[in-house]
Amino acid sequence: WSFNSETGVLTISGTGSMYDYDWDESPFYESEEILQIVIESGIDYIGSYAFSSCMELKTVRINTMSASVGACAFDLCLDLTDVYFIGDNSEWDDFCANVDYGNYDLLNKSVHCLGDLTENFYGPLSYDISGGKADIIYCDMSYSGVLDIPAEIDGCPVVKLAANSISYCQYITEINVPASVETVGSRAFSECEKLKSVSFAEGVTAIGNNTFEDCYDLETVSFPSTLTAVGDSAFKNCNALKSISVSSDNQYYTTDSDGVLYTKDYSELIRYPVGSTGTEYTVNADTEIIRDYAFSSAENLKKVTEAD
Repeated sequence: WSFNSETGVLTISGTGSMYDYDWDESPFYESEEILQIVIESGIDYIGSYAFSSCMELKTVRINTMSASVGACAFDLCLDLTDVYFIGDNSEWDDFCANVDYGNYDLLNKSVHCLGDLTENFYGPLSYDISGGKADIIYCDMSYSGVLDIPAEIDGCPVVKLAANSISYCQYITEINVPASVETVGSRAFSECEKLKSVSFAEGVTAIGNNTFEDCYDLETVSFPSTLTAVGDSAFKNCNALKSISVSSDNQYYTTDSDGVLYTKDYSELIRYPVGSTGTEYTVNADTEIIRDYAFSSAENLKKVTEAD
């Protein structure tokens, strides 16, 4: 096995079976550093209690279709949200038949069946095609630099960034989303800790809940005129956020002179750019609702008042 302490990725490789462990004897027991586990194709057995109580584990990628899973191998991985499996749906069902007891946290999360890896990988991105449209479902967590989402793959327009699809990619610094993309799922960019800017071309209509959560270095986001929905806590813990811009033609959202994101009629304040150097802010007189976390982490802000 190998562990990348910077990305939080634990990779299990080689051939054959992993050891079985007692509940607290695995070298990974109660790890708070492991964010993703990758099981490579040569592994045919994942040992009992191997990853038990990995408290911060978020995703598992299984690059083998033939492995069996020992008892409680993923027991008490309470933060696990997504499993990426190299096979198709029927092959996932076959895989599950060889999973022993105590693996609820593996079998009852969002499962993304990638099919044939070579046919469903576009650069660092995994995708799924259905009805002539492509969804981005996963990004290689080791990818670094600027990520340009493709407008189409295999002649099919890319219309969606699925929930958690780009999350935990700690080396991406900039993301450009093309006009073909219509929706961005919840936590799609969450915990991309070095991400500084995101730009959306005309086309996107919906941003999910917690989309940018824990993007600590995020400074700028620009939204197009087509945006109609911004989910709750979309900018939670974006501590460096300096600027949110919205096309002047947008009928649903706007920003004021301080870069604060509001609904178009100013009735709802969505997010204050907490990286701003300003010490005082006056909320618009028409504002009736201030969203959760709207001012969280605004360390420079000393005073908030409401306009007369």
